[in-house]
Amino acid sequence: MRILIVDDDAQMRQMLGEYLSPSHDVSMLSDGKNAQTLLMAPDHHFDIVLLDIMIPRLKGTALLEQMQLANSKTKVILTSGQTELQRFVGHPNVVGVLEKPFSLDDFSRKLKTYAAA
Repeated sequence: MRILIVDDDAQMRQMLGEYLSPSHDVSMLSDGKNAQTLLMAPDHHFDIVLLDIMIPRLKGTALLEQMQLANSKTKVILTSGQTELQRFVGHPNVVGVLEKPFSLDDFSRKLKTYAAA
């Protein structure tokens, strides 16, 4: 599975990247503007994006709106240390939400479930 991690927390990116890399093709970005450039390209091939809501240069919520306007079919798992995640349940691209902090075991179980959605 091709996974894009978009999070401004370098430790979070590193932890998830190390955890996922042995069995997945993982790319990592630290801001929304670079993610926008990558995800709006018609030839990107990410199966799922792990997207933090509070990222610099373009918030995760704005990127999610742009994906919807572009009729993107890319699945997104939203992450945040804040509690507003539930309002995105039902969004066409959002297949799940993870409230920080989360365990790697919990993340792995949810990733399998969300990827199958």
